[in-house]
Amino acid sequence: MYKKWCSILIFHLLGIAVFAQVSPNDTALRKTEPPVIDTSLDYSDIMFDDLEKFLDSILSPHSYTLTALSIQKGYFNYKSKSEIFLEPTRKVAFTPGVGYYNKCGLGITGIASFVSDDQAFRFYQFAISPSYDYLENKDLATGVSYTRYFTKDSLPFYTSPLQNELYAYFTYRRWWFKPMVGVSYGWGSRSDYQEREEYITSLQLRRTGFTRINTKESVNDFSVIVLLA
Repeated sequence: MYKKWCSILIFHLLGIAVFAQVSPNDTALRKTEPPVIDTSLDYSDIMFDDLEKFLDSILSPHSYTLTALSIQKGYFNYKSKSEIFLEPTRKVAFTPGVGYYNKCGLGITGIASFVSDDQAFRFYQFAISPSYDYLENKDLATGVSYTRYFTKDSLPFYTSPLQNELYAYFTYRRWWFKPMVGVSYGWGSRSDYQEREEYITSLQLRRTGFTRINTKESVNDFSVIVLLA
C-alpha cells in the first residue's frame, strides 16, 4: 500500500515538472501588426472630395444624345355623329422623341405623337424644339427654348390650337437648396371651315341646302413654375 501511494505521488510530481517546462507566452514581446487604415488621414474629407469631383464632371458641359419613349393611355375627345358634342374615348398614345445637345449649349429636340386607331397607330402631331442652355457657370444655370407644334388636319378628335411655346428657366446651385424658376408662354390659332348639308325649312317652300360654318380658335397660355429642391 505504501509503495502504491509513493508511485502515484512520483507520477504527479513528474507531471508537474513537465508542465512547468512549458514556457508561457511573453506578452511584453508580442508583435503588433500595422493597421490597414491610415488613421492619420480623414477619409470622410477624401470621400466628399471625390464625390464633388464626380458631380462636377457630370455638371460640366459635354455633348450627348437623348432618346425617349412614352406609352400611356389617355382620353381623346372624338367628334360624335351629330358633330355637336364630343365623346371622350380612352386610347393608347405612343410618343417617341430624340434630342441632341452640344456642349456649347445649343440643342434640338423632336417629338412625334401617335394614337391607336383600328389596331394601328395614327400620327397626329409633331413638335420640334431648338434650345440654348448657359452652362459656363457652375453656380447657376439658365436656358431658353422654343417649341413649334405641327398638327395633322382632318383628325377625328379634338386637338388644342396651341402652335407656339416659349420657355425660360433659371436655377441657382450654390446654396444647400436649389431654387428654380420657370416661365412658359404659349399661343396659337386655328381656322376651321365646314360645309354641312342640312334641311332648311322656309316659310314659302321646303328645300335642301348647305350651311357654311367658319370657326376660328385662338389660345394664349402663361404659366410660372417655382421649385425649391
